[in-house]
Amino acid sequence: MRKVSDGFRRTINNTLVNGDGLGKPQGILHPSSGIPICETSPSTPPGTFSWQDMVALKYEVPQQWQAGASYLLNERTFALLMSMSDTANRPLWNQLPGGQPGFQFAGAPINIVSQLPDVASGATPVCYGNWSQAYTLVTRKAISMTTDPFSAGGWCTLFRFDCRLGRATTCSNAARLLRIR
Repeated sequence: MRKVSDGFRRTINNTLVNGDGLGKPQGILHPSSGIPICETSPSTPPGTFSWQDMVALKYEVPQQWQAGASYLLNERTFALLMSMSDTANRPLWNQLPGGQPGFQFAGAPINIVSQLPDVASGATPVCYGNWSQAYTLVTRKAISMTTDPFSAGGWCTLFRFDCRLGRATTCSNAARLLRIR
């Protein structure tokens, strides 16, 4: 049952980010999710982003939804962020205690979400928002298992697993997506 639960969890996670709404929930990156998209700055080179773009993205979300808000980005995008420097060419991450990078930026937590796209022109690899306000996921039916001793024939028993979910972008103004020029 643990393997099945892990498999369902991975599928649900993929769907919450990239789902198309056909037989599964619609993801936050789907164009009709309603979450506003912000472009990188005109001064940012095409095909990349800067730490200034991430700060600007944070303050595109109205103040009332800042409490509890966080960044979402994948591991490769996080690695790019960790290698960035400030305007005096000092690394952004060298001043943290213990020499370990913190999973925070501009006072907001960073959540690593592997399903987000990599940094490329036209992609939306960085998201920021109060996700508990912006998106709601409802488990309509938990994972269940039924046995089917008849379909497989003689000595085999099939196991069938299913679950039902519902979702909605409940407050699209509580989040923003950063699109790379």
